[in-house]
Amino acid sequence: MGRMSEEYLEALANAGNRGRRGTYPGATVQYVPNDVAATIMNAFNAQAGEAPDTFLVCAEPGMDADETLDYIASVTRSSSVRVCSLDLRGCSDGDAVHKFVNFARVAVKGSGTKRVMAVCKGLPPADESELQRELSAIRRMREAGCFIVLGMRPEALQLSEELPDAPCYGTRDLMMGLPKRLRRTSGLARDMMAATHGIPLLVRTVSKIKSRNLGRVMSDPGYCENLGLIVSETLRETLMNEEREARCATLLLGDGTIEDLRRVLRRCDDDILASISSNCPVCGLRLAEGEFRCVGTDTYEGLSMVYGSLSPVASEFPDTVAAVAEVLAERGEWNRAAIVCNMAPDGLRQTTLAIMNALDFIDVGEAPLVADAVERASRFGLGIATQTREARRALCLMRQDCGDVGCPAEGVVERGVATGLSWPDYIEEIRALCRGIGVATPIPPLAGPTWRRGRPLSHGGVASSPSLR
Repeated sequence: MGRMSEEYLEALANAGNRGRRGTYPGATVQYVPNDVAATIMNAFNAQAGEAPDTFLVCAEPGMDADETLDYIASVTRSSSVRVCSLDLRGCSDGDAVHKFVNFARVAVKGSGTKRVMAVCKGLPPADESELQRELSAIRRMREAGCFIVLGMRPEALQLSEELPDAPCYGTRDLMMGLPKRLRRTSGLARDMMAATHGIPLLVRTVSKIKSRNLGRVMSDPGYCENLGLIVSETLRETLMNEEREARCATLLLGDGTIEDLRRVLRRCDDDILASISSNCPVCGLRLAEGEFRCVGTDTYEGLSMVYGSLSPVASEFPDTVAAVAEVLAERGEWNRAAIVCNMAPDGLRQTTLAIMNALDFIDVGEAPLVADAVERASRFGLGIATQTREARRALCLMRQDCGDVGCPAEGVVERGVATGLSWPDYIEEIRALCRGIGVATPIPPLAGPTWRRGRPLSHGGVASSPSLR
């Protein structure tokens, strides 16, 4: 796959919200007031009956939806306006509905002497009975003259269907264009939008980084941390399981076509694809072109950075992980296939893939994956004994001690471990051994893996990402 189309990225760089840079009273992060905030504020300041009295903001984490609601509440609060705020993020569904009903009761009581703005963040998805209770509470607030602003994730959008007269702003409405200094050249704008896809949290992050080199921007600690937070929340448990699996597969593949997604997923219908395209900019899915390119995870280095955010969810879908690894192997992306296999390593298909392609994996420094697969092969009773033996010999030749008594490479392995041979010296030992036993084997990379068995350190990623709220 090539880079995302230049026309798409350039249009994205020059579109979206920019607003005024700065902070507002009580802000915990830098926030750029956007067009959605301005529209809601204009409606609040309009005469009664001239504008809607209820607004919904329904967007993914990282899109400044919660910050927008905080900003609106902060600038509205005055001696003549009572602002009632409620944060339901992290609440269980039943508890959230109970709190929302009490919140509405407080807002209605306060409407007698002052104008009331009721702002609620984090409304969770609701079943039919919970939805009716929420609608009843909203109706009471509207009848009392309250101005209502509600924030939620896309999976809670059923509330919007029951409030057809309430404007609803989504992820696309909150996407942020680049500051002018990052749009000085079309090449710079394309690179920065490839690193952000208009996600406000990432746009603010790259705006603070002095380097304009795409590689350095994407290796910046602040960028890595925020990308990990977004990836973690992109795979949150409140999503339907099928969409969560599809998002995970998209991030694991990094880039590709819709057909690639259909190959690796058990279910990939048009509704799921449309939802990802509309609501999930980190996946970069473009239905019209039939292609996708993710933010960050489209490179091996980027996937390694967010390993800690992706791996726990990927392990829930071992069949999808195996299918993704097989597609990556077909592309010749052996390092990427290895890190994907390591997210759910115990599967039959992952084991078979590693053994049947042992030399390809070893040749790019992924010998530990093959070693683990060889150890598991006997447990699975795979009918690939010949390939398993060849994999064991290849491991031995590439200084991974397979433990075979009398193996001709065993002495080299033992001497290497005991004397701390340098990698170039070890290569010479391997060459001599190959000549002696008449075995042809690929010459290992000059910068080989360390003697210690284990996963590459770069696979650590962002461990245990805190919640992006």
